[in-house]
Amino acid sequence: MIIVVVAAKKGFLVPKQPWDFPVERKWPKIWKSNSDTGDTDQAKMSFLKAWYPYLLIAIIHVVTRIPPFGLKDFLADQQLTLNNVAGIDGLDYILKWAYLPGTIPFILVALFTQWHHKMPLKEIKKS
Repeated sequence: MIIVVVAAKKGFLVPKQPWDFPVERKWPKIWKSNSDTGDTDQAKMSFLKAWYPYLLIAIIHVVTRIPPFGLKDFLADQQLTLNNVAGIDGLDYILKWAYLPGTIPFILVALFTQWHHKMPLKEIKKS
């Protein structure tokens, strides 16, 4: 990281002319959405309330990966097996669904966060 920072400060692999999008009023019509996105005002919540889902994901992910906690083997043992995929003998597919990061913690934290933020069902469906 130190090498990258020093190299960037010296101008190594840094473009001579920085590029940016034009101001919004000059955007082509195709860049803009045709859907009404509703009110996009700033959410009224504390820093901790906004960040706790990410903290929960990190904590649950670490806890479910450390063997002494006993969850790693349990979650890895939960699997869905498809035998003879495409009708080929011996071609089996094993999905360790409970050990995937997208299952636990992400689904659990997403469901908990919607409840904790007191989102109405209409907003949950929309999200």
